[in-house]
Amino acid sequence: MSGNAVASAAIRRRQRLSSAETHRHHLFETVRAQLKQIQRRLDEIVRLSM
Repeated sequence: MSGNAVASAAIRRRQRLSSAETHRHHLFETVRAQLKQIQRRLDEIVRLSM
């Protein structure tokens, strides 16, 4: 394997990692938004039941 091939393999691996990282971050943001929405609904229910 030439040095060039090794370098391009390393770059591909890094790109794959960063795209997985981005995906995980996106999932995290989605879950956080859903939790906020659930929290608002719970607050609403508590207020209505008082």
